[in-house]
Amino acid sequence: MNVLKRIGIILVSLVIVAVVRHYWQERSAKSSADKELDSYSVGECVTMAKSDEGVGNVELTKADCGTDPSYTVASRIGADEKCPSEHYSEYSLSVNYETTGKLCLVENLVVGHCYESEFMTNITKLNADCRGGLSSSNPFRVVDRSETADAPCPADSTAVSFADPARTYCLAPLETI
Repeated sequence: MNVLKRIGIILVSLVIVAVVRHYWQERSAKSSADKELDSYSVGECVTMAKSDEGVGNVELTKADCGTDPSYTVASRIGADEKCPSEHYSEYSLSVNYETTGKLCLVENLVVGHCYESEFMTNITKLNADCRGGLSSSNPFRVVDRSETADAPCPADSTAVSFADPARTYCLAPLETI
């Protein structure tokens, strides 16, 4: 067998090994992402914080449902599915820029407390006097919380309702300072 033919066989073999290795690594990464999503049960509570692993990444941690603020896991959905409404926070895991699955989360907010929406971590609790950084355009106070969907709210507040788990928040905007 001549030398060029041997080199060709070796190069083809190396390419095949590299392709198979890449396939198994991606499959393993997707399996790990699925296991992570499956580790969160519906009804369980989590906290969300910015992750050090890249821009825009967040990290979930299991938490007591009394932690303020926290989220209740409402459902696990597929990569191409959407949460039941825009009020749910969505947590997704991606492998090689491809979403593998998502969790739909509902905020656990406390009546009388004030919060603001923060990009990529969604909710930040403000100080007891409802003053804080007010770095967002959406600071609000929780006026009422009902464990039923579509509960009525006072005229000076906005209802934010969830079907599952059944919950309605009545939110009043805060004046920015």
